[in-house]
This record gives sequence, structure tokens and C-alpha cells, in this order.
Amino acid sequence: GHVASLDDFVRLVLRMDYGTGHLVAGGSEHHGGAPPERVWAMLTSFTPLQAVLVLAGAWRAYLTERWFFWWSLLAFVATAPAFAVYANLELTLEVARWVFERFSLLPHVLVAPLAAFGLLQLAALAARILTPARRADALAGVAVATVLGVVAGILLNYGRIDQSSNQVARQFVEDILETVEPNGVLVASGDHVVFPAGYLQAVEDKRPDVVLIMAPLLRGSWYVRHLQSRHPGLVIPFDHHEPSLP
Repeated sequence: GHVASLDDFVRLVLRMDYGTGHLVAGGSEHHGGAPPERVWAMLTSFTPLQAVLVLAGAWRAYLTERWFFWWSLLAFVATAPAFAVYANLELTLEVARWVFERFSLLPHVLVAPLAAFGLLQLAALAARILTPARRADALAGVAVATVLGVVAGILLNYGRIDQSSNQVARQFVEDILETVEPNGVLVASGDHVVFPAGYLQAVEDKRPDVVLIMAPLLRGSWYVRHLQSRHPGLVIPFDHHEPSLP
């Protein structure tokens, strides 16, 4: 809301108001650690099988779809090693590692097509080994093995990762909202509060009378303008909040 100028946009993208060079705004105890350790943590989030498929796929993409290879490489560098360096998190802290792992998903998604290229490359290698009469079976064999692997992964892991019945975030934020007086203001910080609260208000229309303020964003003048536009009766005695102010 109310990113009204190029300066607003640049400051938002670079997080200049609340944490450029820090994945977690505030809380200097979370900052630090060696960049190589974060890069290694990001890279080792890939399994050996993923690494083999991605590397094989990258080679095939380089040979057949070079534009896709370079774009995939650029995207991976930006979201894995470069991001790991930028994050500036002390991974020996459990909370910091938890935050970091959430962002480790993006490079996995970006290189997934390369893994598919890798399967094609394995099929091509198998076809070279097989007799001409059996080469047509190579691709089918790889496809069947891939489907079986996906099904096996789902069966083995779904019960462990299924969170459909986990209502902790909802109940936690519902309890918080219940403590707010009618037409009150809730100043909140932390993803575990602002995201569930924002969802309940925007999607399920729960406690629409409550003004939700995301405290870290108050450092940006665009966010103050956004609040004033949505809630004309809300009095904010500054155009942006300086951390040094009370």
C-alpha cells in the first residue's frame, strides 16, 4: 500500500527502513555468523539425489537450451549463495536457523525444472547403453521410476509433514484478538502474529474493528500513509518511526 514514488519502491525492495543486509529486522543478537557457513547450510539442504539430477540437468540445458541454463544459474546464485551471504543470520541460534530454512525452499523450486532436464539426460545416457531395439524403453523406464519415487516419497513423508490439523497459529492469534477492546489497536511484531492476524482479518473477516499495525513497517513512510488511508481516524504522530524514538 501507498508505495508512491521511486524512492519508496527502492527503500521497500532494499528494506532500507527496517533491515538492509539483515534478514531479521532488529534484534542484533540474531545477526552475525560466517557467510561460508550459511552458504554451506543452503547447499546441503539439497539431497545427493537432487544434486545429481540438477547437475545432470544443468549440463543438458547448457547443451540444448542455453538461455534456460543461464537464467536458472542466475536465479540460483541470487536465491542461494548470494541470499545466504545477505541474510546475516547467526545459525547457531535455533530461531535464526528456523527463519533461514524457510527461505531455503525458493532455490529448490527454481532448480526443479533442471532436475527434470536431469531425468531426460539419464534417459539419454541409458539409451546409449541399450541396444537400438530397447532405446525406446529408456525414457519410459525413467518416467516410471520417477513416478514411483514421487509416490514413495509421499507415502513415507506425508504423515510426518501434514499440518492440516495444526491450529496453533489460529488459536494463538484468536486469543490475542479476543483481548483487544472493540475498535481497538493491535501493535504487533513477528511473523507468528502479524501473518495469522492479517489472514483472519482479510480472509475470514474476524475482528475487522481492530486496527492491526505491523510495528517494524512503521519505519517506512509509505506504510504510515497506508495506515492513515485505511483508517482515517487513526492518529499517528509521525510520518515514519525512528528506532531511537520511544
